[in-house]
Amino acid sequence: MRPLALVLFLLASPAFAADWTVGPAPSDDPAMTAATVMNADGHALFLWSREVDHRYQLFVEFHLGRGEAFGEKMPTYRIDGGEALDTDVVRQEGEALGALWGHVGGDTAFWLAWTSIQNSILPSDTFARWFAGKEIEITYEGPDGTSRTTRFSLAGAATAIHGATGLQTP
Repeated sequence: MRPLALVLFLLASPAFAADWTVGPAPSDDPAMTAATVMNADGHALFLWSREVDHRYQLFVEFHLGRGEAFGEKMPTYRIDGGEALDTDVVRQEGEALGALWGHVGGDTAFWLAWTSIQNSILPSDTFARWFAGKEIEITYEGPDGTSRTTRFSLAGAATAIHGATGLQTP
């Protein structure tokens, strides 16, 4: 009986109930769509794309739950406990080119997660880990300078990202 109760608890837990959906992007453009997921902490991820100067770009927007705010540092993230990726490096690379590839402020951070001249994310692209992984862990700084971590399921991310952006996924 206990194993059955544990399985039912885990299946009903909000951490396991997060589903990726396709919906409006957090944008002024009403036609723009995003792949979206919310976690048990009340935080949300939005992934949206655009085509600029014959390049495809895929951005991640990370919105904190009600009442929370970022500190001054850009977040880092890792897939399935792998190597941490520092989104501040992406921001700095964009600044060097005169482009806005990352920003953090208030309750929102965003960064360029992938770019290519093709509309297909290749298995060798760093971003492809989002499709093979089970979980993304994002670490961010709160306004008091403390480090905080939250997690999102990646189950269903590939289908939602393709549906929202039209990008081909592995």
